[in-house]
Order: sequence, then C-alpha cells, then structure tokens
Amino acid sequence: MTSAELANHAPSILLDTNVLLWILGNDPRLSKRVQTAVLSPSADIRVSVVSALEIVLKFQAGKLSLDVPIERVLSEVFNCLRSTTILSTGC
Repeated sequence: MTSAELANHAPSILLDTNVLLWILGNDPRLSKRVQTAVLSPSADIRVSVVSALEIVLKFQAGKLSLDVPIERVLSEVFNCLRSTTILSTGC
C-alpha cells in the first residue's frame, strides 16, 4: 500500500466484548469519542467470534444480565460478524 492509500485507509477497530455489549444496548458508558469512531462511515469495525463465547459464558455464570433473550444478543453479535459494520441502530 502506498502512503497515499494508507492515509485514506481507516484503521481496523476490534471491539472488546464489553464495548460490543454497550453498543448493542445503547449503554451511556460508551464515550462520545468511541461512538464517533465506531459510527463513522469509514470505520472498519471487527468483532471476534470469541466475543459470542464470552457473552454466553458470562451469562451462564450469572455475571451478565440481559433485558432481552440471550438468543437475540447472539443474533446481533453474529450479524456484526457477518457485516463487520456497526450502524447507529446496532450492528
């Protein structure tokens, strides 16, 4: 990649599981700076499949309470994995 191409290429952002949950839940703990970076049209957002496993393990251990069924959360995570794009309404 040339330096000009690098300058126009958005860096990849690998979302931490907590940040992913905050985005999906529209959590107020998500800083404006992160919201701006993640919601940018040029953002190259990545989600690890390990995040799905971590969500299940936290849920099963009672360390994660959800307002919606776990299946819905996992569906959103897998939608993120397929699209790798976060929109203002979720992944």
